[in-house]
Amino acid sequence: MPEILEPRDYMGKIIKPGCTVVYPVRQSASMWLQHMIVSYIEVIRSSVPIFKIHGTNSDGKLVKLERPERCVITREGV
Repeated sequence: MPEILEPRDYMGKIIKPGCTVVYPVRQSASMWLQHMIVSYIEVIRSSVPIFKIHGTNSDGKLVKLERPERCVITREGV
């Protein structure tokens, strides 16, 4: 079993700071996709890593994604 040392998106690409990702949002019966630019990645545990992706969404609000495998990279970071 390979170890997961970096957060990956739905397509298996490695998420890095500077990347633009799209993630699902739900509010009552409505669902849509929101853009976010990744600022930094927080690692919670080292034995079995849990990643939290921090960044700013298209509305300018700070966002924290706890399930990076549900987002998709739309633009690679520099």
